[in-house]
Amino acid sequence: MKDTYGDNYGKLAAIKHKYDPTNFFRHNHNIDPLL
Repeated sequence: MKDTYGDNYGKLAAIKHKYDPTNFFRHNHNIDPLL
């Protein structure tokens, strides 16, 4: 996935962790929440 999002992956993972920490929305191109 990091290849797809490039340098933005870390920022997107932090946002994902804040708004979806349980990874409920995991069925599309997914970004893993930061642990």
